[in-house]
Amino acid sequence: KSLSNNQHSRLIMADASAGYKGPRLGDAASLWNFTTAPGWTTSETLILQHALQHFGVGRWVQILDSDVLPGKTIQQLNGQTQRLLGKQSLAAYTGLKLDIDKIRGDNQAMKDVERKNGLVINSGPNPTAEMRKKWQAESNAKYKLTEEQVAENGRKMKELAALTRGTENVDADKNENKAKSPEQARIRTMTSDVATLDNATREQVIQKLVARAKDLLERVIKAQSSSDVQNDKAAGKKKLDATPDVGLAENRKRARV
Repeated sequence: KSLSNNQHSRLIMADASAGYKGPRLGDAASLWNFTTAPGWTTSETLILQHALQHFGVGRWVQILDSDVLPGKTIQQLNGQTQRLLGKQSLAAYTGLKLDIDKIRGDNQAMKDVERKNGLVINSGPNPTAEMRKKWQAESNAKYKLTEEQVAENGRKMKELAALTRGTENVDADKNENKAKSPEQARIRTMTSDVATLDNATREQVIQKLVARAKDLLERVIKAQSSSDVQNDKAAGKKKLDATPDVGLAENRKRARV
């Protein structure tokens, strides 16, 4: 009997939580055919795969902002993505929404290539912009996902992330985590080592910093304007209090007479 997507996801999460490392009947052949980096669980790796297929390879800022992998840094996302793809360089896939399993299968099947820690590495000169563009066009033609597949990966990503949180018993502070998550994601992004980021990610980080700076500036201006208004009101009241009441003084003078 075939399983629904929800049932299948729950079985995956149950296996991952129990430390199970093999596929179940009905799993895709390549579903478990990856290695996890230190600090990663199998369930987190599956969430990352869905995130890559939903947002695109190398879209670290969007993945962090989605908060499906709380606590992860850009460097950790990049390292585990290399393992998922079976290749050290992500240049041929950056920004694209591709079938991760097919890419890994093809990279693992490659012959007469140099490998480091099981990953295909580039042994030639640094790729030019033209080379990268050509590789990405080839990858898009061979591995591109349909819009329906991209949307389905987004759904699965959120579902698995919710199930992971459930297994970690954090439902009690769900609202607190929701309030903190965007700020935590920004902090993880801004504190990343810029030297390890590709140009696309650097541009995203810069855009985030500019947007954040504009927001802070607007808040400062608004707070200053509010403070100025309060000061003007206080000064006006003080001046009014110091102004002598002519009518009162005249009445007192008549009373004395």
